[in-house]
Amino acid sequence: MRTVHVAAGAAAAGGIRAALRMAGDDAEVLAYHDDLSCGPIDALSRRGQWWSEAYTGDFAEELRTEVTDAEQRLRQRLSGSRAVVWTGRRRAQEVALHRMVAGRADTGSLHAIDVSAAQADSVAEMSPERLAALLGSERPVTDDERADLARSWSDLEAENAPFRVMSEQGLRSAPVTHFDERLLAAIPAEATPMTAVIAEVMGTQAYPVMDYVLQQRLIDLIDTGRVAAQGDPRVARSCRIMTTPTTPAADPRPTV
Repeated sequence: MRTVHVAAGAAAAGGIRAALRMAGDDAEVLAYHDDLSCGPIDALSRRGQWWSEAYTGDFAEELRTEVTDAEQRLRQRLSGSRAVVWTGRRRAQEVALHRMVAGRADTGSLHAIDVSAAQADSVAEMSPERLAALLGSERPVTDDERADLARSWSDLEAENAPFRVMSEQGLRSAPVTHFDERLLAAIPAEATPMTAVIAEVMGTQAYPVMDYVLQQRLIDLIDTGRVAAQGDPRVARSCRIMTTPTTPAADPRPTV
């Protein structure tokens, strides 16, 4: 049975490929580009169109081009395989992918490598050398565990929320405004680079959040008049943002 390693996103997949090369292993690595922590998940086949329509910022450009037919490709390549899903316990994109594979992919067998054992928040942050040290540590996902993961994914599908985020209780659904208070708290009255606001909020979140998520929320806040912009907010590096006179005070406490 052929082995296919599954990773959330290009960075994580690239690190695993490098680790396998170091070990002389030619196993296949599948990068699942679709960030399942964002947007509707009740019809995965339409996710490519959703990304194109809902995420207009430059930070999401790769997603818009790579997500089309992602689920179909994953099903085809994992069919009958020995699937090894790489995941952590703190990045929603990885945790959501693990649940989706358990619930929707027809694998011959399912295994998982949990990078939290190496004190890492996510696969993408690890060097190839650290990833190589985890090769061979995959643990079979039992039938009961797989059923629990599949039920969790089904519940999330039914809720079909704008976001799925990590909390102390695990992966949960969240409203579209989930990150807004923290973003508003980081925006001064004077014009400041959008990238600086995004970096500040990314650095203070209790759990990792992607730059394209925060950029799109800022674009939406600008469109609704809660934030003012100098330049095109769809091009983050050339845009400066500031609060407006009508912007309500934000709770500065970090969100999860």
